[in-house]
Amino acid sequence: MALEQTRFTVFGLNPNDLATFIVVLILSLPILLKWSKRWIWFVWPVEAVLIALLVGTGSRGGVLALICGSIVSLILCWCSGSWPKGWKPWTSIAFALILGVSAGLVAFPKGFRIGIIDVSPEASAGRRLEVWSTVPAMLASAPDGWGVGNSAEAYEQWFEPAGEAVKLKHLLSSHLTWLVEFGWPLRWLYLFAWMTTIALLLPSRRFNFPLWGVAVWTALFVALFYNAAGKWWNWPLPAIWFGAALLSRGRQKTFLGWRYWSVSVLVSGIFVELPFVIFGIHDPEIRVSAWDGGNIVLIGSGKPAVAILGPSKNVLGNFYGQAIRRDWDKTGQDTGSVMIVTEPDPSVSPYLTDCRLYVISGGDETAVSKWKSVFTPKSDSMLVLINCRVSLDDWIKGFSRVIYCRGDFYGDSHYNEWKDFGATNPAVLVKDIPRSEAYIADWWPLVAEAAAK
Repeated sequence: MALEQTRFTVFGLNPNDLATFIVVLILSLPILLKWSKRWIWFVWPVEAVLIALLVGTGSRGGVLALICGSIVSLILCWCSGSWPKGWKPWTSIAFALILGVSAGLVAFPKGFRIGIIDVSPEASAGRRLEVWSTVPAMLASAPDGWGVGNSAEAYEQWFEPAGEAVKLKHLLSSHLTWLVEFGWPLRWLYLFAWMTTIALLLPSRRFNFPLWGVAVWTALFVALFYNAAGKWWNWPLPAIWFGAALLSRGRQKTFLGWRYWSVSVLVSGIFVELPFVIFGIHDPEIRVSAWDGGNIVLIGSGKPAVAILGPSKNVLGNFYGQAIRRDWDKTGQDTGSVMIVTEPDPSVSPYLTDCRLYVISGGDETAVSKWKSVFTPKSDSMLVLINCRVSLDDWIKGFSRVIYCRGDFYGDSHYNEWKDFGATNPAVLVKDIPRSEAYIADWWPLVAEAAAK
């Protein structure tokens, strides 16, 4: 592909991830000038090349990170009295900046996207804003976290606008992705660690340390907020800066005082608690609650009346959660809340005790047997099976009513057994879904009809 048709990257890496690495290099290189002014003939040409490549990535988050890191370094220069004197340093900086930006735009015209801010839902910036706006609700709904690697799935099912059906790999931000996946103790520790890191790197009258260290970590913080750039290879160079700061503080015997630690603990706690306060005051239109790392999700308030067990995407669709929220909002609020349990963990047993209706989709004998070990049906409870290849047994017959739903073109060797038993037993209803195979497009009415009885 021609350069003018793409953004700069190497080894197929995401340009936003690569931009973070480039920014860290740009802000780290000036440390060479502290050792010898002769490095200027190496530093500024390389800086110009790196700036060109950064522009070539077209990463707005990377450019913003560089700007923030540079502003921090300028402020520290001004406060410490080490402001560059004479025209040579400023000329070198201006030359590297102008040459780098120009070269980047010429080689990679898609770099012009860094100057375009489109907040429409279809655009990159608009998508970020939409996803980020749901993060406070995601934090408040799962105090113990949604589980490692589950943030995108949680957003798609329970917080993405119903009907939008956009797949994500993360929440378009490393910070927000990790905070959503962590439980509240790790959320607090994560925020506390960032505050501590920045403070340890910050030079002062008592602590003599190059200002580029805090500039690098400031840029990294901004980049991780705007981009999902938490790749391992973005961390070694900042880690070197952090290690050097710790060694310098040890040699200079300049340690942070107890007041700083107290304030950091308090501020981190406030940020962790804030989403819970907000949603404690403002009740959302549809309440979502999660436990057990997102394995248990409750839609609505009060005791669950319907439990959807092990929802199969092959049967209910990739965005079954959106369908539940949309259709429950229309028809299900009067019937009680809905509980969704992904895996038959023994810890879910207490949550299933009072449910009136259970729904299992796409399960075979092995899958359903795991649910048998989790709970025992009450005499007045009902069961809906949607495209499940299972035979009748005593556990299934223990329900007061069983509805066996099967797509017309979905092969099931147990179908005739169900058909024959249903013909003589009014407690079992066999429903054929016309023009359907494994996937049932309109499955919620089957649940709503059963719940209404």
